[in-house]
Amino acid sequence: MSGTGHEHESHHNHHGEEEEKRHLIVLKVGTSTLMKPCHTVNMANMGGLVDLVASIRRLPGYQVIIVTSAAVGFGCLKLNLENRPTSDQLSLKQAVAAAGQSHLIRLYEDLFNAYNLKVAQILLSRSDFSAKDRFRNFRNATNELLKMGVIPIINENDCICVDELRFGDNDTLSALVAVSCNADKLFLLTDVDCLFDKNPHEFSDAKPIRELSSIELAKLDVDVAGDSEWGTGGMATKLVAARTAVAAGIECILTHGAKPDKVLRYLRDGSENELMTVFRVAPDDMQFA
Repeated sequence: MSGTGHEHESHHNHHGEEEEKRHLIVLKVGTSTLMKPCHTVNMANMGGLVDLVASIRRLPGYQVIIVTSAAVGFGCLKLNLENRPTSDQLSLKQAVAAAGQSHLIRLYEDLFNAYNLKVAQILLSRSDFSAKDRFRNFRNATNELLKMGVIPIINENDCICVDELRFGDNDTLSALVAVSCNADKLFLLTDVDCLFDKNPHEFSDAKPIRELSSIELAKLDVDVAGDSEWGTGGMATKLVAARTAVAAGIECILTHGAKPDKVLRYLRDGSENELMTVFRVAPDDMQFA
């Protein structure tokens, strides 16, 4: 991955001033945002996400990539399954994900059509990032889609990934996409407003963490991982994703997926009044990009 930044930089310079003004935003949206606890689609959140993307696209030079989860959840709905397949039912889980992915992308397409915006589906696996030819093809195709004004919607290729559904609800995938495509910012949209110094569900005195440097992020990652219940949950994978992005010089923001207006306000004026966690890029981090 280390060489990709230089290749992309020369690609930028080739296209002159207009390309330099591009602002690429990656929005990662998790199952907890797209699905209700009762396992139905959260249309309010999906509609809010689509409206957010449309609003970002109206900002001068802004482009958006969505990294989405919820194929399995949508598959359960489509196939009328009362219970999600368990971890030891891998083939069933992959089949359900395949059925759900088409349902998921169709809903995205219908919602974006209302804004006259076009979408494209991209399914990836871990090996696509390590195989040079496949990685280059993914990056080039994504750049072409963005140039045409199309919104890439990326998910993991659940049907063929042997160790899929252990990818942290696509947190890691979103960071790899952000780095590969030389994004400016990565937003992790989840079901909490921000990161806390400890599990707010267990500790009433948990305090919000609004900003972290890369050094603080590395230390916090260790602290969180030390608590087995809190560390093995969804927040641990988000910290790994944030560290990956920040190390490549990409600012990462964790915020509530049901409150998309906060994202838009942050992009417009960098409001420090918003309750979210911003993982800052230090000048020293840029050497790793």
